[in-house]
Amino acid sequence: MREPVTTNGAYTADDAARALLRALRAAAEPPTLLLTPRDAAKALAISQKTLWTLTTPRGPIPAIRVGERSLRYSVVALARWIDAQPMATACACEANGDAEE
Repeated sequence: MREPVTTNGAYTADDAARALLRALRAAAEPPTLLLTPRDAAKALAISQKTLWTLTTPRGPIPAIRVGERSLRYSVVALARWIDAQPMATACACEANGDAEE
């Protein structure tokens, strides 16, 4: 990519126009609302098998059936599930009762 040409540290009108066009192109792309099981597992950093065990009716993560055989996961539902998970705040030494006082 070409570096912007500057005059006294300021961007030129051409540079500003190119930046605006890049921003408009990025905003025009529709957001991904549904993920495949592979993409959802990758986003959660877990295996597809673990995702399957966490999927309704076996677990708490809802899935949407598309057609007869395809499952998709809502990005919003995955975010809600992540928010509902307890955060690990204690270090391992505190969990074992070895906390320094």
